[in-house]
Amino acid sequence: MEGGYGWVVVFATFLINAIVQGVVASCGILLNVLLDQFKEGKAITGWIPSLLGGLLLAVGPFSSYLISRSSCRSVTVLGGFIAVIGCLISSLATSVRFLIFSYGIVTGFGFGLLYLPQTIIVAEWFKETRSTATGIGLSGAGFGAFIIPPISQYILKEYGWSQYFVLSSVLVSGCCGLGLLLRPNPEINALMEKSAGIPQPAPLIASHFLRDPAFIIYCVSTGLFSGSYRIPFSFLPDYAVRQLSSSKDQAAYLLSYLGIASFLGRLLGGVVGDRQRHRRFLVFLILIVLSGVSVVAMGFADSYTTLAVCSLGYGAASGGRVALNSIILADIFGLPALTQTFGLVCLVQGISIFFGTPVAGWLADLFGDYRTSFILFGTGMMCCSSVLTMIPVARRSTISGYGERKVSWILRILPCLVIPFLLGGAPTVKSLQTPVLKPNIIFIFADDMGWNDVGFHGYNEIRTPNIDRLASEGVILNGYYTQYMCTPSRSALMTGKYPIRTGLQHYVLRIAEPRGLPLTEKIMPQYLDEAGYKSHMIGKWHLGYSQKQMTPTLRGFESFFGYYTGQNDYFNYTPTAGVGAQGEYLAFDLWDNLQPARNSIGRYATELFTEKAVGIINSHDYKDPLFLYLSHLAPHYANAYDPVQAPQKYIDRFPGIANEGRRKYAGTFLVKLLCVSFPVFFGCFWITIFSLYAAAFPHSTG
Repeated sequence: MEGGYGWVVVFATFLINAIVQGVVASCGILLNVLLDQFKEGKAITGWIPSLLGGLLLAVGPFSSYLISRSSCRSVTVLGGFIAVIGCLISSLATSVRFLIFSYGIVTGFGFGLLYLPQTIIVAEWFKETRSTATGIGLSGAGFGAFIIPPISQYILKEYGWSQYFVLSSVLVSGCCGLGLLLRPNPEINALMEKSAGIPQPAPLIASHFLRDPAFIIYCVSTGLFSGSYRIPFSFLPDYAVRQLSSSKDQAAYLLSYLGIASFLGRLLGGVVGDRQRHRRFLVFLILIVLSGVSVVAMGFADSYTTLAVCSLGYGAASGGRVALNSIILADIFGLPALTQTFGLVCLVQGISIFFGTPVAGWLADLFGDYRTSFILFGTGMMCCSSVLTMIPVARRSTISGYGERKVSWILRILPCLVIPFLLGGAPTVKSLQTPVLKPNIIFIFADDMGWNDVGFHGYNEIRTPNIDRLASEGVILNGYYTQYMCTPSRSALMTGKYPIRTGLQHYVLRIAEPRGLPLTEKIMPQYLDEAGYKSHMIGKWHLGYSQKQMTPTLRGFESFFGYYTGQNDYFNYTPTAGVGAQGEYLAFDLWDNLQPARNSIGRYATELFTEKAVGIINSHDYKDPLFLYLSHLAPHYANAYDPVQAPQKYIDRFPGIANEGRRKYAGTFLVKLLCVSFPVFFGCFWITIFSLYAAAFPHSTG
């Protein structure tokens, strides 16, 4: 019975578990993207990973029923096919509720059919080394959770969530081919036929187990554990990003830490289970306690490093516990009943996961952070060991190997001693919370854009869908909030004062005019610096440069890439004074901090400025909030000899506009839409315009 083709089965189950659990583990990264994309709360969005992980287990009895009527091989292939369909449908999602059905329910149901056969088929092929073989097969889940989340992060970042679902369907389709390798053990089949004749299919629900006190105790303990099990996988990335100011790439690695630790924990759990056969129930209890302690510690973590260490601890402990789950069931209730008992236990686990993740999300919404959720659910996980210790008492005369052995009373009462302390601390978690993160701000300034150049004002010649969406979901300021010229409006923006208060109310600063915004004025980046922000500026300044102290990097901005004057050539960055038909050439005006940026000559200004903005966003240290002032040249006048400039490929997109100047203007505007809307509006940050400024500068009414 040992070895032989059984190791091919173990290899196939290893890969299937790697694919399924790797995709499920990536839900934490996906959740972070979906929260930003669909703007729904954590509670409702949390139903997606909850259903995916819950159905993975809750389908257990039905999967068990199908296995009894067919085989592990056919059920695995069917589950893989359904999961592929669910992923493909999810790529077409238009809302969170759509994804709850397509990904949470359909894909989750397919994964549920895939899960149970992997444990059952390995148990059929091994006896003496069953725990080790099961641990190796289940360790694929940890391997997948280590490898797949960083790949998922890359796909979501580079290609978006829709393509992520398409590529996931391709990966999951591999389970169908691997399922064909799950050949039944002919010795087991022959033995069953010899002992009981033609085997009768098992009922969907084995009701006699529901009357067994030991089984009920096991299910209660399992339910408490499973309600918390998926929470770190679902919320750790968002927790790290929003509360510990980690980058999204760092957050993705937390799932990899969980994965590799789970991989090692499942392997070691299986080996220890075989070598400590008469003590593996005690090992099982210890692993449960360590899992709960790790989750509680996550709630108290105050740094990314601490969270990473907790992730490693939780992955190893929970992985070892998962590896021994089916082995303990077989020890207590016998191998012939494993299909039915494991299926029912999976149902209990799935129901617990259904409610565990949304409740944790609801608590996070209620308290404003994830700490309370981790502490409370980790405490509940520790309770599992106390409940489970009653099984040897209830079944002492019938459980093989446990009759003469007592579970340590210290371990039995330890959770009871710790739980009151933790529950007493939970209401005071608010005192441990980090302050609510300050929003990152990207302020995008359009220069001389016409009132009727955007779709939300009724104009349809130049389509502006992303700006229209920002308008519909945000606030439109239609009153007289700004001036009609460059310098006065920028003066008001930077100081929060009417231009008459700064002496810049009459007209724009002309080229080489020896004055500017008074140095006595404190401006926006200086205020934000006091609030902990890192401020950067790209584009047009136009508030004076006759003294070095008037330039952006000496007035609060940490970096500046742009130009000082009011107008500029979009390609060679040489403004003209507008003298004569051709204008008068003046000095080169494009600066990287205080140095001329001559290597950018020939680059179109709108594309260049957007590239610099995206670079700042991607390289920003998430520990500090960001203020990015992106002040585009477009669609402002360029030069007297060529007032409206745009690459020809963009101008050619508007053949329906008869006026040549208007057609060029549309091309200029289109570049701005393409460069600003996609890389910046849907980039790494929440975009907050005006609101923080109004709150920070209450004196702005003059």
